[in-house]
Amino acid sequence: MPITLSKEISEKEKRNEDLEASGRRLTVGLIGASFVTKNLGVAALACGTAASVFHSYPNARLFLIDYSIEPATYKVKHPGGIAMVELVNIRFSKQFYLRNNIAYLLILALCIKILPSCRWRTRLLRQNIVLKAIHEADIIGAIAGGDSFSDIYGLRRLIYVALPQILVQLLEKPLVLLPQTLGPLKARLLRQSPDPSSDIQVLSTHVTLPG
Repeated sequence: MPITLSKEISEKEKRNEDLEASGRRLTVGLIGASFVTKNLGVAALACGTAASVFHSYPNARLFLIDYSIEPATYKVKHPGGIAMVELVNIRFSKQFYLRNNIAYLLILALCIKILPSCRWRTRLLRQNIVLKAIHEADIIGAIAGGDSFSDIYGLRRLIYVALPQILVQLLEKPLVLLPQTLGPLKARLLRQSPDPSSDIQVLSTHVTLPG
């Protein structure tokens, strides 16, 4: 056991040294979790994920993407100190004109995806706070409230949690499904196998982060 532990520590230190040598911080986004919620289980998942990120990458930048009326910034204590975690808020409402409405974001992401000009794609990404945050992230993790990636709560709830993940995919960023309950999915259409070419990873034991 001491040999295994020593190896894990040395690998973690090497990853951090590589990032520091490159002059950049690992940027991690988290979908479907919140520090401020009446559901203590969801809050525990958010805190546990944050602790895991900062344990492996003390200098990392972590931000949340979640449905909220207002953005926020949280002070998160972890063994290495205190980190500021930003909430990049999105909206799920009939006010489609809002620049952070999930429907508006999906349409904008589709437009960016089909634009032939790299210059225009970059310009549109930088002009929207939500898209810019996702674009600049090295990796995006999704928790979906721990058990909401299912249609047992209704199709609307599943769409609610799935749309931000679809947005990440449209922007071609790595999406990791963190430990959570997947299913059950009663609708036959929802039980179809995903596209094997999709850049989605289901985290069971570990995932290799960039850097």
